[in-house]
Amino acid sequence: MPLCVHGMYQMTELLGAGSSGHITSAFHILTGTEVALKSGTALEDAPDMPCIVRYEAMVYSLLRGHPGIPSCKWSGLDRGSYVLTLEHLGANLEQLHRLSRGKLPWKTVVMLGVQMLNRVEFAHSRGIILRDIKPENFAMGIGEKSHFVYLLDFGLAKLYVNPSTGAHIPYREGRIPLGTMSYSSYNVHLGREQGRRDDLEALGNVLLSLLHGRLPWEDIYAPNKEASLRRMAEMKAESAAFRDLLACSPAEFTTYFDHCRSLKFEEKPNYGLLRQLFSQIMEREGWTGNTRFDPLDGSSDKGTLVPKEYKLDVRFTGGDLTTLQVMIARFLWLRKKLSSVKEKGGSSCIGG
Repeated sequence: MPLCVHGMYQMTELLGAGSSGHITSAFHILTGTEVALKSGTALEDAPDMPCIVRYEAMVYSLLRGHPGIPSCKWSGLDRGSYVLTLEHLGANLEQLHRLSRGKLPWKTVVMLGVQMLNRVEFAHSRGIILRDIKPENFAMGIGEKSHFVYLLDFGLAKLYVNPSTGAHIPYREGRIPLGTMSYSSYNVHLGREQGRRDDLEALGNVLLSLLHGRLPWEDIYAPNKEASLRRMAEMKAESAAFRDLLACSPAEFTTYFDHCRSLKFEEKPNYGLLRQLFSQIMEREGWTGNTRFDPLDGSSDKGTLVPKEYKLDVRFTGGDLTTLQVMIARFLWLRKKLSSVKEKGGSSCIGG
């Protein structure tokens, strides 16, 4: 029998697990409302450190009220674990990325970029830097909100202003690199204190990854982690590989990164300027009156892993898309087998 958390939420299945905790799907036993449960305890190798899930609950409380932040239904201790009960969401951007054969349509990337930028700006307005911007930390809503982007997972988030004095945190060097290195700004690789500028540069890297499929520094080889971080920093810092990446991207991305890298550590980014870059693309391409994402309405010209006769169903996007992909592969194999049998004039019965 699945566990019941807080006497109200019936757990149904495990959705994922990581160093910070486990995520399971659940529903409210009285209303039937679906939720996601994130649970965790103190790390075994660092028992004196606070539970990351409990820390996340504090960040969610600082960000509550914004439509792009999942609502927290309840948080607290249950059977020795700290549990965070969150609004149920659909597929994250990494899952959609895989479903769309590794490259999202250009229109979709731009439309996602506008919403993602707005979410990051909101977090900054509450005095919080995220320090781990990656596709997995943005998810689509479900039902009527299936074209709405949510920001989640705040295990590495940090206040960049002192809540008592309003003073900005000081610039420091020699910091341990935190976050997902493929998307982090080059400052992170160099051990520099992260600020708002680094969140925005990481967002730019995420958008380039969604557009092109991979980033050039994801394929490097290095004998150890330190050498890998150093080589990635070299490639991100105005190298030929980075210039080539921008050269095959819309010109607005060059302006985007120029602005991020021109900012001083404590300087407030010009979010309006960055939003205007996306607006320019939308206007130039004639997308201003269309708010539908291509992968979700079947209008993509790049194709997906889903056959044309199927539509993306939110029941398959709440967790891992592997099950959906396996079902599709089996369907295609069966259809091919049937066609082969018919062409040979044989029996339509297939064993195995």
